Parts: sequence; C-alpha cells; structure tokens
Amino acid sequence: MKKNKSNLLIPAVIIVVLVVVLGVVLMKENILDFFKPYPYAMTRIEGFPAVIASTKKIEKQRAIINSKEEFDNLVKNIVDDANKIKMPSVDFTKNRLLVVTTNTNDTKGFSIKVKSILKNTEQNKLDAVIQLSKPGETCQNPEESNIAIDMVILEKNNGDVSFDKEEKTVECK
Repeated sequence: MKKNKSNLLIPAVIIVVLVVVLGVVLMKENILDFFKPYPYAMTRIEGFPAVIASTKKIEKQRAIINSKEEFDNLVKNIVDDANKIKMPSVDFTKNRLLVVTTNTNDTKGFSIKVKSILKNTEQNKLDAVIQLSKPGETCQNPEESNIAIDMVILEKNNGDVSFDKEEKTVECK
C-alpha cells in the first residue's frame, strides 16, 4: 500500500513551525518582549553602558541631549574629570542623545542599560525601558565611588520620553 505524500507534509510543516517558534523564544532576552510593539530605532554607542569613577554625589539622571553644550554641561555635573566621558559622534540636526545614570554608588557592581525604546504613537511619545542591575547580598564588591551610565542615539522626535525601570539583582558566587 502506497502512502500519500500529503500525509507526510503535515507533520513536516508542524515540525518546521515548532522549530521556528522555539528559535524565536530562545533568542529573546525576555519572552514578553516578543509581544510588545516594534522597538523604536536606537543606536548603541561604543563603550556604553559603562561605569565611571566619580566622587561627585549625584542623583540619577534621565536626560535628552540636543546639543554639544547640553552634553558638556551634563558631563561636568556628573563626573570629576569631564575627559572621562567623550562626546560621541552625533549629528544633532537629525539625532539626539538619551543619557541615563545611576545615583552615585559607593561600591562596584552596579550597572544601567537602556534596554528598549518603544514608540507610543497614540500619545506621541517614546517609552524607554531602563534596566538597573545591582549586586546582591552575597556580593562583596570593593568600595569605589562611581556612576553607571548608558547613552544611546535617537532620531529627532517631537514627542516626550517616559521612563520605566526594571531592577535586577545579581548574586555573586
């Protein structure tokens, strides 16, 4: 008795679909990101996120930078030596910078990252998701006054930017 070729096609299609779905799920850092709207285009800047030694006591910063002067003022306010943070190559006629920092940390082990930028067209704004990682109780990080910082380049947009924070505790072994 001959098997019909269409009987073999259905299991093959099911296997291909399962492999594709599994691949997409395994490639996502967070499975819920798969169901969110398409992320707004942002360009990462080489060398960021970073942690920079600084003795200045600052509160966290969430800044949209539209000029070199604004960038220079921000850097002067957050670090002892302005040369520690180089001005990235940005065409401010087409782009702007999004800069986020932590408060001044007393120990190493903290980091901050712009995880995603989602465009909210209904409210004409961008929703930035900031991921803050902090050391857990099992960590014995050396004392060093520092600031974690991340910068990304965004296209010019007239809308405001709102910030959501995800906190992650990283335990040491």
